[in-house]
Amino acid sequence: MPEHVFVDESKTKGLLMAATLCPAKEVNGHRRTMASLLMPRERRIHFTKESPARRRKILAVIAELGLVARLYQADRNDIAARAGLSGGHGPGHRKLGGAARGRA
Repeated sequence: MPEHVFVDESKTKGLLMAATLCPAKEVNGHRRTMASLLMPRERRIHFTKESPARRRKILAVIAELGLVARLYQADRNDIAARAGLSGGHGPGHRKLGGAARGRA
């Protein structure tokens, strides 16, 4: 079955990348669900701008979607680790937690 992969990253303390797989037939429904969480005049959800209570609400909705996420982390100054993310085995590369059901 075809899948879509959604990826986001944070470069605050090194590189943290999250990748979520979603079956193609569920993408439109999940997009509608996420769009329903947008506040007026918002184009996207950005956690750094959300209150703790709103973050909990968003995470609860995401957890209900039942998606699988993988997290990858690389050290900030390790250029080889960043290059290794594409192959998954570079020096300094570390996969965190494997597949986490319901956590994105």
